[in-house]
Amino acid sequence: MGEAKGKLVAKSCLTTIKVGEHKGEDMYVMKMHHGTTIDADSLIRRASKCGIPEAALIGACVALKEAIMAATLNGHTVEIPGIGFIRAELRAKAQTDPNMVSMDDIIRRKFAFIPSKEMKEGLNTADLEIACYDKNGKVVRKSAKEVKK
Repeated sequence: MGEAKGKLVAKSCLTTIKVGEHKGEDMYVMKMHHGTTIDADSLIRRASKCGIPEAALIGACVALKEAIMAATLNGHTVEIPGIGFIRAELRAKAQTDPNMVSMDDIIRRKFAFIPSKEMKEGLNTADLEIACYDKNGKVVRKSAKEVKK
């Protein structure tokens, strides 16, 4: 399919800081702007342009999900070639006494995704546009950086 190309957009909005050393100050806070979610059908259609039939891609996705779930739920980290790694994690309250540690200490269970080197390089070399907004949502400044590849 070739190298993925695109342009990322970051929004920097004037926001009153609520905590920390700059509490009460108005500062521009930058976050990545996210477009719409690409659903599974659209992703399969896009991927099928490389010549693999859609039915085969759907079957591969189902099989990969089952294999990833089986491995991660047995404590393994799974490498997805060219994409990254996925593993199960949890967040829990700390206890000073081992006799006090229990399942009730678990705050959240989640999957962690660690992108591959290739994915990180793609992100770090993508063109980026930054738009600054005042409190009324008006654009006060735009800048773009095109990364030389």
